Amino acid sequence: MKVDWYNNCALRRTLAIYGFVLIWLITELNTFFLKHIFAVDTSHPLVFSRIFLLAFISAPTIRQFYLFATDPRIKRMGMQSWVYVAICTLEASICIKFGRPQLPRVKLTLIVSWICFMAVGTFASVWMSVWWVKTFTKTKKVNINGCLRDCYLDSSHENLGTLTDELVNFTRSFCCKQTCDEVRVRFAPSPTGNLHLGGLRTALYNFLFARSQGGKFILRIEDTDQQRLVPGAVQQIEATLDRYKLFRDEGPSNSGKFGPYLQSERKAVYRDAVEQLIDSGNAYRCFCTKTRLDMLRREAARRHEVPKYDNHCRGLTYEEVKRRLENGENYAIRFKLERKEVCFEDQIFGEITQNSNEGDFILMKTDSFPTYHLANVVDDHQMRISHVIRGSEWLTSVSKHIQLY
Repeated sequence: MKVDWYNNCALRRTLAIYGFVLIWLITELNTFFLKHIFAVDTSHPLVFSRIFLLAFISAPTIRQFYLFATDPRIKRMGMQSWVYVAICTLEASICIKFGRPQLPRVKLTLIVSWICFMAVGTFASVWMSVWWVKTFTKTKKVNINGCLRDCYLDSSHENLGTLTDELVNFTRSFCCKQTCDEVRVRFAPSPTGNLHLGGLRTALYNFLFARSQGGKFILRIEDTDQQRLVPGAVQQIEATLDRYKLFRDEGPSNSGKFGPYLQSERKAVYRDAVEQLIDSGNAYRCFCTKTRLDMLRREAARRHEVPKYDNHCRGLTYEEVKRRLENGENYAIRFKLERKEVCFEDQIFGEITQNSNEGDFILMKTDSFPTYHLANVVDDHQMRISHVIRGSEWLTSVSKHIQLY
């Protein structure tokens, strides 16, 4: 259940649910007539064609009806649903016409009683289901087209369909937490040298917040920049945290169910995420050479502008990308950044609005290592991080991370 369609709030949609269930019951009744009253052999073309028809029409019908029943902005059912109702009605009419001599044998009153019993049972089940969700699950009233609707936060946000961004965002923020509302924070340094005082302060804030909330403190090592990697830095970071008694609940040394906790060991995870973004049209392969990118930076400096990518490869056709891949050209993967205002709330700075007017940024470099932006968002999501406490220098990247998420 994704939005509130309680009887006293959305009678039309509730009756539509019952009506659709009744249509399915009639379909089952038609099957009963074919099999037991008319005694049609299973090898008969009529039976085969009926199974074929139901198999291909049922799935889209259920999907269309589901959207109508759960999305207040959809005003009518899809055409597929009406086609299914028409077929079911025609089939029932044929059964009645040719099965009338057999009806006294099967006691029509029993059939009507059976349908009524199933309808009442469906009514009771739906009513009890909604009552249970409203009583024992976490909900939030969300304004959808001027009407306050109940958002059931423990529903999967991937199944929210065409509901509003506000509802999806509420659900996403809830689903990022554990089912027991556990606070999970992470300290994610780069192993490029000794842990400095600013990094230790960030770790301390994360540790104290986790302990004050009865949550978990996680150490994650962001070692995607292999050129700046210092051997032994990971061990030095852990030793420093131990020295100041900032003990981790999860990390490279003490493991955990969301590991590994070294980003260099999570390349397959990032590759899967990037492939999903490409397949969904939210990312693309960029074949621009270092020479061309340097030229863009010099041109921006000449104009006294902030350097940014000109999205040159965003419009490459499928054939062009395929040809370049076959030629063995190196490529990076960039995110299609939308130029729009992004609003979010920071616990320190309050409500912030940022304009995402930069060029498309890199998600994965030519060496197949992810950038900070991709690895940070993917890891925070998969490790169920509930709060992000980090330096204010990362505040300007939040709009990118929100769009990427």
